[in-house]
Amino acid sequence: MYTSRGTNPQKSHLGAARTAVDMCMAEALCVLTIALVSMKRMSGAAKTMSHIPEPGTVRRDDYQTSIDAACSVDREKIRERVKLLFKEYRELGDADLYRIYCERYGPAVDVSVRKRRGELMQAGYLVKTDKRCTFPTGRSGMVWRYVEPAPVGKLF
Repeated sequence: MYTSRGTNPQKSHLGAARTAVDMCMAEALCVLTIALVSMKRMSGAAKTMSHIPEPGTVRRDDYQTSIDAACSVDREKIRERVKLLFKEYRELGDADLYRIYCERYGPAVDVSVRKRRGELMQAGYLVKTDKRCTFPTGRSGMVWRYVEPAPVGKLF
């Protein structure tokens, strides 16, 4: 059956499906290309997975400088530093965490420090407290407490 425009509805559905598949393949190819280019650029550096941008950290249309920046972040190093700060201070809000991090380790991107704090929370190293902190903007934020996660496989 043909519509008034003379197009076959079955063929238009096929076209839409092909377009969706083409877009998914293009996106996958883009991520793979970014990873390969990033690894190629690391002359002499250890080619570890931390130097490949995590999914969602770069977009297809990002400038190469943004892709390079995402690849240069040593997430494991930042995560360990954040963990050490929580071990030392026991409780911190994001504003204090970022301030202390910069004082001790030098300039950093606040979003990256907060992301690593979030990863530690998901891994069971941090829990929310009932306390609140105040950001320099005047907004209120959570205070997080360091806890040692229970060993896997042991109940007591």
